[in-house]
Amino acid sequence: MELVNASASSFEWRYKVNQSLLQIALYTLMPIGVAMNTIQIFVYLRKKFVKNSMNPFLIALPLNSIFVLILISLRFADTIQIFNYEQNTDIGCKFASFFIRLFLSGCFWLNFLLTIDRLFFILYPNKFKKLQHTNNIIKIIFLMYLLLAILCSPSFFFNSSRTLNSKTNETKLSCVAHPALSISRIAIVQLFGMFVPFFLMFGTNIVLIRKVAKSRKKFASAKEMNFAFSLIISNILFLVSFIPFSIFLISNLLKVINPRIAKDPKIGSLIALYDTCAFIIACYNFSLGLLIQIIFNKLFRK
Repeated sequence: MELVNASASSFEWRYKVNQSLLQIALYTLMPIGVAMNTIQIFVYLRKKFVKNSMNPFLIALPLNSIFVLILISLRFADTIQIFNYEQNTDIGCKFASFFIRLFLSGCFWLNFLLTIDRLFFILYPNKFKKLQHTNNIIKIIFLMYLLLAILCSPSFFFNSSRTLNSKTNETKLSCVAHPALSISRIAIVQLFGMFVPFFLMFGTNIVLIRKVAKSRKKFASAKEMNFAFSLIISNILFLVSFIPFSIFLISNLLKVINPRIAKDPKIGSLIALYDTCAFIIACYNFSLGLLIQIIFNKLFRK
């Protein structure tokens, strides 16, 4: 009996902590993130930045982050159940799922493309002038979103279904599809939408670090050198902040392969708490990207 009470108490504690974290993030981190990214967009729309070749990336990234923060806020609101909002309706299963995957993947690929753009600009400024034209970069970004939309399109084949948890006797709406489609959607989107750009960014930063360490003569000026260091550290922080989220993605795949994992209340509450923490850590990157850039730029100017 004592073991049962201890287990129930532990479950209740995890549930309360999870709900508290969700509410704090929903009312503080998310609004701050949207405001910071909006400021960043207006900053880079100023005349002195418009002609900069990386301007499209610097506008697309905060705009993409705003969409991610809004969609994650809706997810949090659904979990807290403080609003009359249900994410797993027929429309939600198709469109909410599609857009959250699209913009999360977009964040990874935009960061990778920005890193590649700066790497080419710093190391080979005279060989890739065509790619530095704003129109060409906008076309690349548009093509990126088009390919990611195709990659995330299996979400449109999911439907809402009411399921019963035999242990708690509670029913809830969930998004369902053929098991093969569920597994393939998670595996393909995670692999090509997130893990591939994640490791490409990691590899690109190693190349940049080696170039910096090998010869400072590769850089035309101290300004380019400082920007290289700022870019490397910003990218490292981005990659580190998404490690917990990467584990969350893997756990999602395991839950689809073995649904019993999510049905166990103990394991389910632990996974829910970890998922919340992983999302919040990732959201700090979406929210405070501008502040991080400003801090590092000032540090490396000194």
